[in-house]
Amino acid sequence: MKQSTLQQKAERLLSIDSRRKAHNAAISRLHATPLTGYDGYDETEQHEERGLKMWRKLRRIEAVAHDAATAQCNGAAYNGQPYRPDYDTATGKEDGITAWGVFCEHVRAEVSAIFGGTLPTGFRYNQDPRGYSLLLNCEKTTIPSGLVANWGGDGCLAAEIND
Repeated sequence: MKQSTLQQKAERLLSIDSRRKAHNAAISRLHATPLTGYDGYDETEQHEERGLKMWRKLRRIEAVAHDAATAQCNGAAYNGQPYRPDYDTATGKEDGITAWGVFCEHVRAEVSAIFGGTLPTGFRYNQDPRGYSLLLNCEKTTIPSGLVANWGGDGCLAAEIND
């Protein structure tokens, strides 16, 4: 490989790393509990560490939530989760709580636990499988600096940064 090609690859990797760190720090700053005592680290490093742990948990939830949304759009069951009917199968009423509604509340509860017991302002579970599932609505909150955003401007909590 030419030296310039190696330099370009190294610069690209450094750019990806810095974007990941900025994203993780932004996630950490959304946590309900502020950081206390820096224990030899500066505040930015602590936000990056806590944000990385949060991001990993969010990625697991994102994978399940996205796969479930895809299955729902295809009219299929997912991982023991029945396909949502237009009405509650237990009561036969259209206004009843469906199994899909319970699943969506479970996703919200898991995300809430990661952020210290409260959902970030503007959080929404996007049930459209064509994008990320765990989002911050840009119309309801300001997207923190460093957080990856989709084409609509919404913040993606569990974004993959590979390019």
